[in-house]
Amino acid sequence: MFNFQAKRRLEALEDDFRTMKHTIEGLKFEWTDTLHRMQKMLGRIVKSAQRMEDIEAMAGKSPQDGSGPTNSGALGPQASQTQLTVQQRILARRRQPGMFIRPEDVEEKT
Repeated sequence: MFNFQAKRRLEALEDDFRTMKHTIEGLKFEWTDTLHRMQKMLGRIVKSAQRMEDIEAMAGKSPQDGSGPTNSGALGPQASQTQLTVQQRILARRRQPGMFIRPEDVEEKT
């Protein structure tokens, strides 16, 4: 009788161990995937920042002036005045917490 109870308890512990091992393996996989995504995103941010600095340097502006995105912005120096105006409005709204861009807020000029 004692042997049967010990065997049942050992099987329950082994099942718990397998479950925990499976959970840990899943978490390892998930963490590795998350880490890979974060590294990829960081690479994109660095590349974007470098591109912004290059554009600002071509436009003769200091990349570290603290004013944030300027007229050259992500659209580049070839953007029209209308595009730059719309971009500045979008960036201004993004800097305000809790604000969303509504279609009626963007003026279309033809």
